[in-house]
Amino acid sequence: MPNFVEGLLTPGDHPFTINELRRSSLVTGEGVEASGWDGLWRAELVDRLGLFVQQLWQVGVERIFVNGSFVTAKPVPGDIDAYFECEVNQYPRIIVGLLQQEPTLPWDLTRRPIDRRSGQPKPVMWHVYRVEIFPHFTDHPQPTGIQDDTGRNLYFPTLFRRDRETGRPKGVIQIIRE
Repeated sequence: MPNFVEGLLTPGDHPFTINELRRSSLVTGEGVEASGWDGLWRAELVDRLGLFVQQLWQVGVERIFVNGSFVTAKPVPGDIDAYFECEVNQYPRIIVGLLQQEPTLPWDLTRRPIDRRSGQPKPVMWHVYRVEIFPHFTDHPQPTGIQDDTGRNLYFPTLFRRDRETGRPKGVIQIIRE
């Protein structure tokens, strides 16, 4: 298990299966110096993420990365943020396949109701599951809408591997198959 340095996961891509993630200190809090660690909530987030990951694998997506406050020493993360890699021309097939999966999950990223607490639009998957998973087009990257301190648009791979507050490098979890 990678360590935390000043509350952030050590830089790099850290491969975990969903089961390994569920047993890791990111869920249990073992060895993490943070009071109020909510392992039950973190385990619930991993279980919810697992539903989406299984469906992505069923439609041929292999590279999935997890970030957000979940991969920090924040005792109670608000959600799990993730992205998956694909090419632009694969995306329509992926979305059609995802929408045909059971159980029915809210894969529609276009409907974005406002979160009452933050006032920010969030996809339905976040409102229902507290999971946000976005596509990253490897052949035609799209900016996330978030900029660095110099005003440059960030793409998911860069955004996920830097702390938004400090700009320091941080690690991400790559979800792998059993």
